[in-house]
Amino acid sequence: MLIVDSHVHTSQYWAEPIQILLCEMDANAVEKAVLVQLMYCYDNEYLLDCMRRYPGRFAACVVVDVEQESAPAQLEDCVRRGASGLRMKLTAGAPDSLQLAVWRKAEELGLAVSVFGTKEQFASDEFRRIVETFPNLRFVIEHYGRHGQSATDEPPPYPVYRRVLSLADYPNTYMKLGGLSEVCGKPMPFGQPTLFRTFHPSSGWLSRRSGHGA
Repeated sequence: MLIVDSHVHTSQYWAEPIQILLCEMDANAVEKAVLVQLMYCYDNEYLLDCMRRYPGRFAACVVVDVEQESAPAQLEDCVRRGASGLRMKLTAGAPDSLQLAVWRKAEELGLAVSVFGTKEQFASDEFRRIVETFPNLRFVIEHYGRHGQSATDEPPPYPVYRRVLSLADYPNTYMKLGGLSEVCGKPMPFGQPTLFRTFHPSSGWLSRRSGHGA
């Protein structure tokens, strides 16, 4: 079975360098991985170089500065050099013209967009309008659609998060499943091997949502 890690970070300064990442991948039989750029890092040279140095092992998901008018051209240049994905951060309210131009360029280039945001942002009417405006763009929702938020920070019946999950009604939305630490607590004390045994009931919502959607 082919194992692909859909979201890993590598960097010369913050995240682990590519050599350590390759060692961990080989040790765990992970054949391929998507290198996702750190948010607000607009120099994608290292990611693109790693992809070139290890052909067939990596895909690159880049970040561009959406506050610059040159952002669509920057994105097009990254794709010309091998990038196949874009990472975007949602902002409060409706996107401005520069952000819309980047969404439009990503759709034109046939990219998948890894989208970073909170559950309130993903549940908003503004995000639904973006999804509807660009039906040929693949939206990949990060961190179960609730970055930095606990599964228990909203009381049942979870009206906001259920609205996030209802994005599965759109055929161009996908949800990226995070690490086990995002759905269950770290065991204490650590055992050998370290096992995750406690899952919050809300994680069952995801297991029942099979197919293309979120």
